[in-house]
Amino acid sequence: DFSIIDLDRDGVPEVVLRLAVMEDGNDEIGFVILRYENGQVWGYAIGHRSFLDLKADGSFGFSSGAADWGFGTITLSEDGYEIDRITYCESVQDSEHSEEFYFVDYERASEKKFQAAVDEHNDKENAAWYDLTSENVAAQLEVKG
Repeated sequence: DFSIIDLDRDGVPEVVLRLAVMEDGNDEIGFVILRYENGQVWGYAIGHRSFLDLKADGSFGFSSGAADWGFGTITLSEDGYEIDRITYCESVQDSEHSEEFYFVDYERASEKKFQAAVDEHNDKENAAWYDLTSENVAAQLEVKG
């Protein structure tokens, strides 16, 4: 599958390829983001759990564990990519205890406020995905061109 979306909000859309194994395509393994700048195409490989549930506005979810996840956006550069964690939770664990911290719009927040922000994010329009066929590529490049 592929999607065409302006991930870095610079007015030039990126192409996102969703990589999967197995014939039914249900076992995602990651993504490749293709970005065009100054006559060059840059490619960025990103793991499945680092780029979940892409939304039409370019935001997406990420997860590095049961208590370490959230949503944000991505910045693309010649040096690679950086995930801008906007709303997220993270856990701190030691031998005695564990604790979760919540952030909404970069600021500490209550779990209730965090969950409300997550619900709002989940309600956003999903990005459009297309089967990777020559017809779909031609149609989408013509429209987005």
